[in-house]
Amino acid sequence: MNQRLRTLIVIINLIPSCLCFAQEGANKTTSATPAQKPETELQRQNSAQGQNTTVVLPDGMGAFQKVELSPEANSWVVQIITRGGLDGKGKGDLTITSQGHLAWNERKNQCNIKLRDDVLQMLTQTAFSADASKWVGLPSMICADCFKTAVVLQRREGAGIGRTYIAYWDSGTEENISDELRKVYDTFMTHKGCKQ
Repeated sequence: MNQRLRTLIVIINLIPSCLCFAQEGANKTTSATPAQKPETELQRQNSAQGQNTTVVLPDGMGAFQKVELSPEANSWVVQIITRGGLDGKGKGDLTITSQGHLAWNERKNQCNIKLRDDVLQMLTQTAFSADASKWVGLPSMICADCFKTAVVLQRREGAGIGRTYIAYWDSGTEENISDELRKVYDTFMTHKGCKQ
């Protein structure tokens, strides 16, 4: 593991402990907001598990380490997780945060970088323009060794409320995902392998 990845892991692990007071204050103000959309059961489970939690994805996709959403307004995290294939390890996992941190984890290529401001601005627009409340899971029953993909979008919405949205599909159902979800996936995946 290279030094930058170690540093990123340490920073990510330290952020939640440093921000516990800010998180506690944010929870008090958001509980009084009556006009928020109800969370799905999966979102409620994920947010109840706390900071730096391991989240189990549906339909046998396994688990992933959820990155804690930072407390500032308009923060976001996008994680693209892949599993499956003949060895079950997928095609690589991508994590990008609103602070511009990108981590790519593939069997033969692990890297992390800080994104340029112009790239980050475009990704922020994509993260907030997505109508993620309509995202769904599309599992296939006949696809044992298919590649499976999950897109996890966390973002801090109105009144500072942090929400988590998850969509998933596999090779057998990929053609059925919405154009809007495909745009989010394609836009973020252009940076796999730490491409600017």
